[in-house]
Amino acid sequence: MALVINATFDSSITNDPNAAAIEGTINRTIAAYENLITDNVTVDITFKEGGGLGGSSGGLLYFIKYADYRSALVSHATTANDNTAIASLPVQTNDPINNNSQIAVRSPLARALGFNAPNAGGAAGDGTITLNTAICNLDRTSVQDASKYDLQAVTAHEIDEILGFGSSLDAANNGTPVPTGMVRPDDLFRYDQNGARSYSSTATDQAYFSIDGGTTDLARFNQTHTVANAGDYGDWYSFFGGQTPQVQDAFNTPGATANLDAAELTRLDVLGYSLVLNVPQVTAAANQTGVEGAAKAFNLGSFTDPDAAPWGVTVAWGDGSSNTSFFLNSAGSLGSKPHTYAEEGSYTVTVTVNDFTSQTQSKTFQVNVSDPAVIATGRSITPVEGASTGSVVLATFTDPGGPEPTNDYSADINWGDGSGTQVGAGSIVFNGSAFEVHGVHTYAEESGPEHPGSQPYAITVTIHHESAPTTVVASSATVSDPSVVAVGVPVFAVNCKTITVSPATFTDPGGPESLNDYSASIDWGDGTGSSAGSISYAGGVFTVSGAHAYASHGNYTITTTIDHESSVPSVATSTATIKDDLGLLLLDPTAAGSLLVTGNGDVVVTGCGAVVVDSNAPYYAAVVAQNGKLSASQIHVGGGVSAWGNATINPAADHAAAVPDPLGLGLPTPPSPLFGAVNDTRSVPLTLSPGTYLGGIHVSGNATVTLAPGVYYLKGGGLSVSGNGVVKGSDVLIINVPSGPRDTITLTGLGQLNLTALMSGPYQGVVVLQDPASSNPIRVTQNAKLNLTGVVYAAHAAVNISGNGRVTINPGPGTATLPPIDGALIAYDLNVADNGVLTINPDSPSLAMAATPARGSLAASTGAADVHAAAIAALAGDGAARNSSASVSGEIMAQAVLNSMAAPATDLWLTTVPLKSKTSA
Repeated sequence: MALVINATFDSSITNDPNAAAIEGTINRTIAAYENLITDNVTVDITFKEGGGLGGSSGGLLYFIKYADYRSALVSHATTANDNTAIASLPVQTNDPINNNSQIAVRSPLARALGFNAPNAGGAAGDGTITLNTAICNLDRTSVQDASKYDLQAVTAHEIDEILGFGSSLDAANNGTPVPTGMVRPDDLFRYDQNGARSYSSTATDQAYFSIDGGTTDLARFNQTHTVANAGDYGDWYSFFGGQTPQVQDAFNTPGATANLDAAELTRLDVLGYSLVLNVPQVTAAANQTGVEGAAKAFNLGSFTDPDAAPWGVTVAWGDGSSNTSFFLNSAGSLGSKPHTYAEEGSYTVTVTVNDFTSQTQSKTFQVNVSDPAVIATGRSITPVEGASTGSVVLATFTDPGGPEPTNDYSADINWGDGSGTQVGAGSIVFNGSAFEVHGVHTYAEESGPEHPGSQPYAITVTIHHESAPTTVVASSATVSDPSVVAVGVPVFAVNCKTITVSPATFTDPGGPESLNDYSASIDWGDGTGSSAGSISYAGGVFTVSGAHAYASHGNYTITTTIDHESSVPSVATSTATIKDDLGLLLLDPTAAGSLLVTGNGDVVVTGCGAVVVDSNAPYYAAVVAQNGKLSASQIHVGGGVSAWGNATINPAADHAAAVPDPLGLGLPTPPSPLFGAVNDTRSVPLTLSPGTYLGGIHVSGNATVTLAPGVYYLKGGGLSVSGNGVVKGSDVLIINVPSGPRDTITLTGLGQLNLTALMSGPYQGVVVLQDPASSNPIRVTQNAKLNLTGVVYAAHAAVNISGNGRVTINPGPGTATLPPIDGALIAYDLNVADNGVLTINPDSPSLAMAATPARGSLAASTGAADVHAAAIAALAGDGAARNSSASVSGEIMAQAVLNSMAAPATDLWLTTVPLKSKTSA
């Protein structure tokens, strides 16, 4: 005989649509207790649905003398745990907690210990269990909702309480006085963390289940009991979470499937029940085989167990992957479950069966997993005759068993051109989703009818994977003539002008052919599209040339595409560095009036030539007043522009960042031989030789001096031409190195200076060079004429043109810079007054005529405030006044103009649209 539990199902369960599942789980739980407890006791329990999670009520508590209860435990002791527990209970008349002579024992437990303790009879029986099935997973073998509770564990929890679990503290809220009446059997085994008996309602106290007098804590009792969270003190600690879920937890864990564990079985044992534990008997499955990367259902064996369902089954596959877990409601076959092994090899599978009383058994079997054959796809390649293919992909493959290290694979290649099979020649690369077989080869002949078997060449790739079968895949190669080898060539030029340049060269690896077999197109990189390039050949190299005009300065990427019959087009890129076509560049960074044109002064830069004023003075970086004129292809000013009177500026200036000195010239070593100063007033022609002149060169009267080609280094004294004097020369460079403020370059009277620049050397294209450290001005006044071919370079000096002075600068051989500067004035400041005229022709006449852009111009209002006239006259003066105050620099003049006015008559703020006038204050 053994325990019998008679279950009565209330209509709330029998009428539930899920009644079968609910009753099945309750019956399985009852069967587990009936198989576990061997005492000849019949227990009557009514089951119904209700709120909360689960609860037990009704039934009878019998008041049994403490001494009699202890004696009954002694007489029924069958285990070592029974003896240990009895030893912790003192032999005395009253209980060791509240010192009462009696304790309260549930009727089923009392009957199990031999006491006469009938139940209440009828529907009340030994108690009623209420279950909230709506929030429970009804069967462990069905799909589980992680937010719901396990009905089997909830049912077992309540059966435990009908059978005798519980504390006399269960009705006490935290902090209320503890009951002084009879205690329950569980209270006899309640100890704190220090091994003292615990019978407290304080939430922060600790209580543990111990059967050896508090030495060993088997489980922790709940100590949380409030109106909102009324956990039983006889349940396990679980309010704060983090514990391993147990059947007797005061606060159940959703999604958990707890079984009766060792602490709960011990508790049933020492309270007075006799238990028998049956271990499931597992029969291992036979050894099996699998293929790497392929899913397979493996037979798990079978088991027997006299205990009741459910049984939990765990399968550890032996490969480090996650276990497979499931439940069964019947003993016998464990069925089969699918698994995929990622690697070949031999694996030990462990199958564990666990019943509701936490009794387990495990058995193992072997799975031998083999490599699968890879799955490969061929590729077509298009190499070039005579050229290495480089590392090219010949085939791709996947491993059904999943990717392994690349050294687990190898590949042989036959290129199909008679060169034989290259064993292991293929390199294996994993690209993240598939493996690639790479190979390198050079085909000696292109594909064509003259080469049998070449249209295309048949490539065979054989792939090996350890012990798996080999995989052979076909690929192909169509070999073409080689493309030309193109190289980009940097281009340096100026904007506006049409240039003819060679942005690329190329060679033909197959040998040069007729020019008609090649063609080229050039994309200039400025959004104007492509134009055809012309091709020439010399010295084994082809050159691609083309003509183009860039509208703006900047850096552009030129793309040259070269076609050669059926071969793949070749592309070469090069950089075009396009700069402004400098005609006039003033380097003063801050001065007001760095460019000052007054009176009838006229500054003309022809062709594509640009005027650039670096000064960032906010109102008066460039000033054009009275009848002054300023014209160029483009005018860039760092600061502000002012124009008044009848002044005109054409086109309107725009704002631009300062342009650094493009030449950055320094002084050379003074050349030999040394000469003394030259002062020639005679009418007899004189020819001078290049060299260093101590004291300069001075020509006046009717003297005519011719300079032989070379460098003239004027160390002190400067250069002056006056009267009817003439100085002329070709392939010449004048270098003025002042020793004092009077050592200037000055032309007065009817003097003329007619020179062309050096044709070669580091100073090529420069005709006049003043020491960059010197601020001595260059002056052309009265009726003097300065006619120069090349670049005038006075990086720290002002150039003053007044009276009827005329300065003309024409394009020379070009400087050694990239791009070269042909004809320009590079100075610190420029003042043009009276009837002075500066004409700069930076380009050849044909270019100058072709490059006159249509841009907006600015003319000052004829009604500009007369208050400025006096200031301009005082500063700019007439020719005589300017000649007599030649030491006044353009910057000082402009500042004086500023100081004479409250506000400018016309303020030209540098924008991208024509600048508007402002009314004088």
